[in-house]
Amino acid sequence: MVDFDPDDDNIPQKLRNRFASWDTEVPRLQYSQYGPMDKYLNLKFPDAMVKPQGLMRPIMSEREVEIEVGDDGLDDVGNVSIDSTGQYVSKQDQKRYPDFIVASYYEDEEKHDKIRLILEIGSLQKREAASQNAKNEIQKQLHDYMVLLGDEGERWATNVLGVGILGTEVCFSRPRRSKQNGWITFTNASKWYNLYDGTFVKEIDKVAEMCRKDED
Repeated sequence: MVDFDPDDDNIPQKLRNRFASWDTEVPRLQYSQYGPMDKYLNLKFPDAMVKPQGLMRPIMSEREVEIEVGDDGLDDVGNVSIDSTGQYVSKQDQKRYPDFIVASYYEDEEKHDKIRLILEIGSLQKREAASQNAKNEIQKQLHDYMVLLGDEGERWATNVLGVGILGTEVCFSRPRRSKQNGWITFTNASKWYNLYDGTFVKEIDKVAEMCRKDED
């Protein structure tokens, strides 16, 4: 039988067993993975805030905010709102809801929450290996969420990780800075890993360490 995150004493064995059970009976629908994943993320990120279905919209430019908000502050009945990270967004833009957002947060109200992780879980529909179409769909969905993060220094800083999960397969998206012009893009999650080969846990631990440093 496979084991899952065996070296973290904060993870109860019964939760490890739930994750391990997916190796023999792969979840067909993402909903059966939400609860265990929510519990796992909250245990792995005690220094951060786990936001299930965190709302994301494109961040408004400073000029757009000046026009819409002005000097009188935010008008709740207008076209401008504030998202879960404290950024100004337009109510006219499409709402997007990643399954999980993990963000560093601060007592200082002037500091916006800093997103460190976006995690999206897909559905297999059938109890069999994920089709290429299903993989392509969640890869695109994850990449779209990453693009919504905006420029470095807005919703994120230094690094951020995107994770896509289909059954017991995992892929990752990361920011990459161009050597030619310095622009940042987000990678398409093209390579898939097994949930139990240690890669997923290793990447989650890296993000957890970033969140601990954000507390300093």
